[in-house]
Amino acid sequence: TQKTTTPTAGGSFQRRVIPNLQPSPAGEETMFEKLLGPKLITNPKLHKCSTKGCFSDQDLICLYFGAVWKTECKRFNANLKEFYYNVSQQNNLEVVYISADRSLLEFKDCYLTMPFLAMPAGTTELKNELTQILKIIEMPALVVLDDEGHVVTVEGVQKINELEKGNAKQANDLVARWKKTRPIPMEQVQKDRTLLHGTIERDTVYWHK
Repeated sequence: TQKTTTPTAGGSFQRRVIPNLQPSPAGEETMFEKLLGPKLITNPKLHKCSTKGCFSDQDLICLYFGAVWKTECKRFNANLKEFYYNVSQQNNLEVVYISADRSLLEFKDCYLTMPFLAMPAGTTELKNELTQILKIIEMPALVVLDDEGHVVTVEGVQKINELEKGNAKQANDLVARWKKTRPIPMEQVQKDRTLLHGTIERDTVYWHK
């Protein structure tokens, strides 16, 4: 089991204890093990825990696609962290950082400030599959999944940015709405046409191996 404490503006945030469950045998992987791999990073020291353990008893899984070199991501990071501190423990909600940082050092510098989980190095193929199926064409992007891997919303960035700073009730009300939303299969996610420039089609975010 792992427990980490993160300094915050209002004191310290203590992450829940993550059960130390073994990864599933080959051929018996859970939905999230297939999507994200068998293990995820759990703290800034790059310790790992099984994906199965990370999502044990979690109701909502937020996939955060971002990079430290994107100005918009830097702005969103602060909002997402505040949101996470306000809602994660009482709502069984987890966030996974899916990094497009250009080096391990860049990733570490960014992740050092995060209380989230993260996909480790060596998961390029899985990341590319995720951006294609979820139609991720811009960062930051935050896709909220239910506990079965169905899509609750692809508008997480917009909704979290709209929250009033320091308003924990608004944040928890948003999560309550997400829990009542009827999710859709990943295959039914549509590309966001509002992000297209004129008639130019934009490809999904892609990691080079």
